[in-house]
Amino acid sequence: MKLFNKIRSLSRGAKLAVTAVVLTAVVAVPFAVNAEFFPNRPTFDYSKYNGNDNCNDASNIATQNGRCGSLTGPVFNSFINTPSYGDERAFFDGRRTDQTVGQNADDITDVNKTTKEVVLRTYVHNNANQNTNNTVGIAKNTKVRIALPTATEQVLRARSYISADNAAMVEDTADLLGTEKFKVEYIPGSAKLLRGTASYNLNDSIVTTGAPVGDKAMNGELPGCFEFAALVEIRVKVIVQQNPDLQLVKEVKVKGATGWNKEISTKPNTLIQWRLSTKNISNVTLNQVNVRDALPAHLSVVPGSVRLIDANQDTVQNDAPLFGGGLGLGTYPSAGIRYIIFDSTVKDDFKECEVRLRNYAYANSKETPVEDQDSAVVNVKKENCIPNVVKPVYTCDSLKAVKTGGFGVAFTASATAKDGAVIKQYNYTFGDGQSQTSASNTINHTYATNGTYTAKVSVDFTVNGQTVSNTGPQCEVVVKFDKPDEKKPEFACDSLKAEKLGGRKVKFTASATAKDGAVVKQYIYNFGDATTETSTKNVVEHTYDKDGKFTAILTVEFTVNGQTESATSPECKVKIEFENPEEPKKPEFTCDLLTAEKTGGRSVKFTVKATAKNGAEIKRYIYSFGDGGEQTTDKNEVSHTYAKDGKYVARVQVQFSVGNETKTVEDDKCAVQVEFTTTPTPETPGKLPETGAGSTIAIFMAVASASSIGYYTLVRRS
Repeated sequence: MKLFNKIRSLSRGAKLAVTAVVLTAVVAVPFAVNAEFFPNRPTFDYSKYNGNDNCNDASNIATQNGRCGSLTGPVFNSFINTPSYGDERAFFDGRRTDQTVGQNADDITDVNKTTKEVVLRTYVHNNANQNTNNTVGIAKNTKVRIALPTATEQVLRARSYISADNAAMVEDTADLLGTEKFKVEYIPGSAKLLRGTASYNLNDSIVTTGAPVGDKAMNGELPGCFEFAALVEIRVKVIVQQNPDLQLVKEVKVKGATGWNKEISTKPNTLIQWRLSTKNISNVTLNQVNVRDALPAHLSVVPGSVRLIDANQDTVQNDAPLFGGGLGLGTYPSAGIRYIIFDSTVKDDFKECEVRLRNYAYANSKETPVEDQDSAVVNVKKENCIPNVVKPVYTCDSLKAVKTGGFGVAFTASATAKDGAVIKQYNYTFGDGQSQTSASNTINHTYATNGTYTAKVSVDFTVNGQTVSNTGPQCEVVVKFDKPDEKKPEFACDSLKAEKLGGRKVKFTASATAKDGAVVKQYIYNFGDATTETSTKNVVEHTYDKDGKFTAILTVEFTVNGQTESATSPECKVKIEFENPEEPKKPEFTCDLLTAEKTGGRSVKFTVKATAKNGAEIKRYIYSFGDGGEQTTDKNEVSHTYAKDGKYVARVQVQFSVGNETKTVEDDKCAVQVEFTTTPTPETPGKLPETGAGSTIAIFMAVASASSIGYYTLVRRS
């Protein structure tokens, strides 16, 4: 609203200049309104506003329209008859990417043609007065959400929502029309906010829960007034529905026979003929059709027998491609069909009396990249063949013994079972009156006293459904103890290591020593957060439920001479810490305002306001005075004298040091117009009207008219 107020305060000449700019835009791109917006809401008629800012005045036109100022908070898109957009309530439209911004419309036609990509556009404007931005005018947690349709149809409707915690949500629609059924998909990373020449990336949540928008930071804080209005754009792909389908049929016959079959029987050295039928059974053209054959063992292709047959040809093909990467068959129209026929010989190169040979074929196309497959079978049986009887083999091969400390021994058995025999179990006798049956070929045993012991193992096998056993001298071993083992058991907790896996999840790895009769029994983990875990595994994972510093302690229990012993050590303690350090703030650097103050004659003092924080520093100012004169300095105030009357637009660029880089910023807020219309005479210095954000419209239009046509391009809405 402040922008409109400034129009009222301009001189007659400035008003004429503004009117000319607006009329030029209207003639170039006329607009109309399609009332698909919701909800119906009180409007503010831009063309009828009379400059009255008193919202308590019953004669105020804005009050009469039910929309004045920001009495209870922000309001979105309720202006009508604005020179930059028209009816703000109809704020959602789009275009194909091969169209210009001037062709944005509510109905986006022929989306299934040309680029098959659409730009959807949302105009966002908080209508609050600029002078309420320090109180209730800023929209909080402002989001734009675009709900994309999920169906596949010829006409799809998308809907855009603008919402804030302290403002009523508004919505509008745009329709996508095609000549074929289609669906749309959001292009990740395409969401952005446009304001003037600036562009800001938005979160992909714009198509789910909504993306925050704002002024310079997309943090949901959106001030009121036209200078903070913006366009939000996303791109979507148009995916045309297609139903390509390629059918493959594999058949076989003895050469010379009539009729094709899925399975036949024959004998060795017979000539076999195969047929591969490929047909386009869809309503779309298939391109780059490819067919290959995986000829099995015991079959050999007859060289030069591969033929391609259709309604127009019967031609011999090179053999190699069909049995390699595939034979290219070109393009198939809808219902198009082609055949491949080739011969093979059944070889007599197998020992069995009968084999079953399954021949697979595969086909695909550009439109159906996943291969379709089919097969046919040849059963080959030798005449007067007596099958070889293969006898099962089952033997106990060896038994080995390794002393483990004290009177302990580890036994390892070895056995062979093949051709139908399967190992069932091992039967151990240790020579001291003790025995044990196990499914494992390894076992431990402890003797009680010195002595010489003969240990044996017999192996049970399952053969043809029966249990049979086998043993022998090779499956015996002598173990001798002639004096007590002097070695003492060793056991220790060696280390505990911690590896963070993400979040507060940690993987702990324990290491322990156990030898000469000591055996690890279990690991006891104390995680330092009042929780423990006992496990037989030396690797466990644990998730902490809060940040903090924790000391995890490992205790290992061992079995030593039948007793339980425990051990820990300083190496079996580990510290873990979780914290959420504050993220470093990003550097901020902006050119905020350029003001001009006449100081007598045609002399003007220019003053720049700029922001540099969080590591950014101002290096220099580059002034351009609009009359060809320029000046580079580290001063934010300079003076300049113009040689003659006229209108001049002065600008300033600000260069910042940001880390190891130099950043140059130019902004329309750092541009100002000065005018001299009479012969310069001494006068009392006076300050020009403010020309920053939300101020003089003449300066705004002079500087931004080009971008207003490209950015707020007036839309023909139908």
